[in-house]
Amino acid sequence: MTVKIPPRDLAFPNLDEPRAEIRILEVQPGSPDSKIHCKFHVATLDELEHPYETLSYTWGDENEATKVIVWLDETPVPVARNLFDALKRLRMTHEPRYLWVDALCINQADDVEKTWQVSMMHRIYSQCQQCAIWLGALGDVDVFHARAAVDTLCWFAGSRGKPDWMDDDLARDHAAKALKTLINQPWWGRIWTV
Repeated sequence: MTVKIPPRDLAFPNLDEPRAEIRILEVQPGSPDSKIHCKFHVATLDELEHPYETLSYTWGDENEATKVIVWLDETPVPVARNLFDALKRLRMTHEPRYLWVDALCINQADDVEKTWQVSMMHRIYSQCQQCAIWLGALGDVDVFHARAAVDTLCWFAGSRGKPDWMDDDLARDHAAKALKTLINQPWWGRIWTV
């Protein structure tokens, strides 16, 4: 059974195109193991009530059999595993987080809305507080070595000095493995990245 993301019966708040309105997803705080609860806010890009972040990620396989549920305005919404993992990781424990996520904030069943929302994406991304990039799961790479991979990229780019651990053969090998995993993530092969 194929499920659209999100399902057609989800009640989307109406948007006013001339006012440049968008939907912002308020991700409710929660513990790492709790359900993900969200709600929509309609915002005018010229008069933002809350700063928001955008999420840049890959949708993943839309036809995959294992969808995961998030709760959006008390409605269960099946989403791709990659988006679920991103929301779970980005959710804060004690305060809401405001995100613009294309798969949820744009009514994917409404071609007219999709067209004008996509035409505003440059503005949506340029007015956000920051853009969170979700590369996807890094498999068996631990946090230390994932950070080491990022340190290595920063060193290559000239924005940081050589990391201290670079002189340790074992640490360097683990960082190299993590870096390879990082740069082989599907996000880097998207048509547009941010």
